[in-house]
Amino acid sequence: MLIIADYLRSRLRITSYNSQNRNAMVGLLNTLTGMKKYYQTDHYVPTPHWERVLQQGSIPNEGLILLVVQWRRQVIGYARMFPEENEGQKRKTGNIGLGLLEDYQQQGIGRQLIEKLTEMAPSLGYSALAADVLESNIPSVKVFAHCGFLPVQQKKVFLPFLSRNVLEMRFEKNLDRTEEIYGGRKHAEYIT
Repeated sequence: MLIIADYLRSRLRITSYNSQNRNAMVGLLNTLTGMKKYYQTDHYVPTPHWERVLQQGSIPNEGLILLVVQWRRQVIGYARMFPEENEGQKRKTGNIGLGLLEDYQQQGIGRQLIEKLTEMAPSLGYSALAADVLESNIPSVKVFAHCGFLPVQQKKVFLPFLSRNVLEMRFEKNLDRTEEIYGGRKHAEYIT
């Protein structure tokens, strides 16, 4: 498995999204949401940030980044970073998310994508990163924890297509090393 994962990661193509990939990207989003496992919807529902990057590509000066993962010219995943609305807060937080087709999960690709976004974030003005993950999405919970994100909050969200509430976890990572506070609590207060 390790040899296969290393081989795969060494031959992946991770590029900034451009609008020529729109159909493949929307197809991927519909496939991922259609699995009804890891998303709050069972089909792609565009948000304003998603629509802007799908039409224009990444917009770094606004902190809108969309990376595309390709294997043998097929779009197999994505990673995105969009600004959060942080009224009254001093720090600028980038909310990140990623998605990979199941055959490509748990091979280190998610970690590679998170590390790439984490590396890009300070140059875009972000001092913190956050990710909102369904608790049942064990691969994402593990990869965010592995990449140094800390769980700071849990909340119930209702998923209409499942007709029930599920738990969503919020993970945060502080990029400003002078401030070791996450969600108003010190780093040492977390129990994982």
